[in-house]
Amino acid sequence: MEIIDFTYLIPLIILACAPVVSLMAIAIYRNHLMTFSLAVVSIIIFLACTIQQWSVLPEAHNVADLLMIDSFSLFYLLLLGGAGLVILFISYPYLCQHTEVREEYYVLFQTALFGASILVTSVNFVSLFLGLEILTISLYSLIAYTRTWESSIEGSLKYLILAAASSAFLLFGMALIYIETGTLVFSNLGQAFQSMGSLSTAGMAMMLVGIGFKLALVPFHTWTPDIYQGAPAPVSALIASISKGSMVAVLLRFLYATAGLEIGWLVWTLSLMAIASMLVGSLLALRQTNIKRLLAYSSIAHLGYILMAIIAKSDLSLEAVNFYLVAYFISIIGAFGSLSIFSTTDGEIDEIEDLRGMFWTRPVLSIIFSAMFFSLVGIPLTAGFIGKFYVLWAAINDGLWLLVVALVISSVIGLYYYLRVINTMLSPIGEQTPRTASAGISKMGIVVLSVLGILVIWFGVFPSGLIELIRSVSVSF
Repeated sequence: MEIIDFTYLIPLIILACAPVVSLMAIAIYRNHLMTFSLAVVSIIIFLACTIQQWSVLPEAHNVADLLMIDSFSLFYLLLLGGAGLVILFISYPYLCQHTEVREEYYVLFQTALFGASILVTSVNFVSLFLGLEILTISLYSLIAYTRTWESSIEGSLKYLILAAASSAFLLFGMALIYIETGTLVFSNLGQAFQSMGSLSTAGMAMMLVGIGFKLALVPFHTWTPDIYQGAPAPVSALIASISKGSMVAVLLRFLYATAGLEIGWLVWTLSLMAIASMLVGSLLALRQTNIKRLLAYSSIAHLGYILMAIIAKSDLSLEAVNFYLVAYFISIIGAFGSLSIFSTTDGEIDEIEDLRGMFWTRPVLSIIFSAMFFSLVGIPLTAGFIGKFYVLWAAINDGLWLLVVALVISSVIGLYYYLRVINTMLSPIGEQTPRTASAGISKMGIVVLSVLGILVIWFGVFPSGLIELIRSVSVSF
């Protein structure tokens, strides 16, 4: 590596140092507010450096054939950093209520964010696997952070076992591809993949298993509801957004660098996974009475929409994926953030029925929560509507009619289970007062969720600014 490489890696270096600084601070003086403040400052510095680097970036820079610093990776670094900052502000009041040992949470959170950032800049199997393991190992502990809850421990153990198995598939697939091609760099695999041998085909199939698990695509989705239900609400938001968004970024990089979308069997496999994810996710969400499990199954459907946009090889494909991800990040973080603010010292909101009459006791928070659900279902004047329209447009331009039909059916089903939650919130309170009626509401949480609510409407009514930014990223990719 040369000196110039380190200048391009400054944002990642800041993220790498942040958990070390937090650990040292905890060792000297254990204080929740101080550790939280250090984490917030580190991410703000990271975001500032990323923006500054993007503004002066002369051209894409490859660091030792491991990491690529270009407008695409910087866009995703900003997206992950912004999401991380919001989740931190949601996490602080949540931790004040639900656990006595709070400081190490921020160390694990920063480490997970660093792993995700490595993923979105990866152009090599080595850096991909390194980033993935840093992210995944941090999630094991974060899921079980409320260690007195049996569901958290259960979810963490399930994730540990299944994630280890999927990582084994991913690593073995990489090894098979390396044996036949002799390279680990994405861009060097393109020509080899056009004349795919049996080892590369088997390796790609095994990698699909690993990637399908990380993205919770059908048929590798079974872990999702248990982990979402068992994990603390802010951690569920982290898994649903940052973890999955980073995998989408590296999948895009891999498929475009290797011309993977020109391989017939691979496109058909991805198409079947997308259709199954959209339909199975939506149908299983219909049966849920637990709010977090409902969001888990709906997230499976949303990843199916994103995969559908990836498969579409039209000029709109990248724009559709990136816009939809932004809308999805805002909506899903806002939904889980609302659940974390709704929670009390007695525990989180579990059942949809626990939200009955919430509009009459927590009107502001209920309106924000409803806006997130409207965006997830794709109601007009929300960011989710523009994102879903983008995906539909990209698929129609590429003639993916079977996928289009699946999206429409899935969206119609989604109307029922999302609106069922809102209808419960609007229902009369009845004899029993909602368990959150007497709970104090964090002002910090309300402010953050209000900002997300404004963004959901803003990008739904005035999306042109974000579209232009995403278009500039897509053109240079």
